[in-house]
Amino acid sequence: MSGLFPRSPQDALFTVQLMFLCAVVLESLEEFVIGKPGGTPLFPDEKAVREFFGVPFPLDLRSLALVRIVSVIAIFVFPGNPVFWVTLLAGSFLRSLRFIGSLNGGSDSMGMVILLPLAADSVFGNHPALKLGALYWIGIQGILSYFLSGIHKARNPLWWRGEGLGEFLKTSRVGVRGFMGGALIPTWMLKWISMGVLFFELAFPLALIGPDSAVVFLGMGALFHLGVFMQFGLNRFFWIWISSYPAIYFLAWRLNGGSGQT
Repeated sequence: MSGLFPRSPQDALFTVQLMFLCAVVLESLEEFVIGKPGGTPLFPDEKAVREFFGVPFPLDLRSLALVRIVSVIAIFVFPGNPVFWVTLLAGSFLRSLRFIGSLNGGSDSMGMVILLPLAADSVFGNHPALKLGALYWIGIQGILSYFLSGIHKARNPLWWRGEGLGEFLKTSRVGVRGFMGGALIPTWMLKWISMGVLFFELAFPLALIGPDSAVVFLGMGALFHLGVFMQFGLNRFFWIWISSYPAIYFLAWRLNGGSGQT
């Protein structure tokens, strides 16, 4: 697994950067398209965002998307220049202020969690200690994102009975007819699926037991987000969250006696 999840801080952080920047380009291209009056969504969740939230998409969304796309291209062309990381951070921050999470929800927050340490690492000269700090921060935040979500669900009795998942699957807020479509799912199946999600999220910190455990949980996490994408069209959650996976793996490996050279 060392090829898929690098074990040196430098390579691990570079993998996070690469995956994250690709995710930024993808979502920015979508926003550039839907920001145009009468623009056609590239993915199903875009139409739903407009219909549910009623958020107007004037040209400023396209401008912010363009700033982010150009910043990512500049980062690849001039990898040692921190100015473009700062530009990307500024564009992402302004975008978050403008839409206050209504555009992509949790993926916006997770995106900022990942972007902040990546920008700091570039600005402060790629110091080895900063690389480790960035990986620890991203890894811990990634694990907490699952665990705290599980805690939130566990406090709601509806999730233990499967009713919470049932209501979520029936919601029209995302406006996407997913792979489950309008199928009537038996109550007992909803209950077991719901409990599976609960135990998966609550147990996610066990990924830190070791690299093998991390691979298992990260694999389940990828399948979980893929299922959410297929059902609700929330593709951005998939791309943003998996960009944190190399950091989670690195953290599990490091906490269990691993060491790497920068």
